[in-house]
Amino acid sequence: MALATAAACLALAIGASGCERSGGESTGGASAVPRVERPPARLAALYRRANALVDADRHTLAAQLRALRGYPVVVNKWASWCGPCRSEFPLLRRAALRFGRQVAFLGLNSEDARGPARDFLRSEPVPYPSLRDARGELAADLGADRIFPATVFFDRSGGRAHVKYGPYRSLAEIRTDLARYAR
Repeated sequence: MALATAAACLALAIGASGCERSGGESTGGASAVPRVERPPARLAALYRRANALVDADRHTLAAQLRALRGYPVVVNKWASWCGPCRSEFPLLRRAALRFGRQVAFLGLNSEDARGPARDFLRSEPVPYPSLRDARGELAADLGADRIFPATVFFDRSGGRAHVKYGPYRSLAEIRTDLARYAR
């Protein structure tokens, strides 16, 4: 009886703290922003802006990529109105939480309105910031302007290594691309 009561209390405490959501599953509502644990200093600077929607231009993107040289970078282009983008978001959150100490993750909210994008980030928080690309110019510069979603991989020297068009359907698929393009 005492064991059952303790288990019930533990389950209630975990549920109240939101811990069950940190694994990357869809939250279905506002929740705490997940955090990459103990990233190196330069990645920590990026991840301190977790879940932020940052107005950006070509200079902002170039400066961000320069600041991350030495680490592979994954830039995921998304929009709140894009169903496939919405379905892959929990996978990208899980990938960032799992690999964010070795790889920099960055969102690119493209061709989207600010309000719906912020609402979406509140419901599906990620441990990395998203640059706001209202007219799709940054996506075009990255070679990711044709399809939503698109994920651009940069190598450690800042060179574009690969563009994946379309959504990820599993964490294993992301892991394979990380192993291949984010070295």
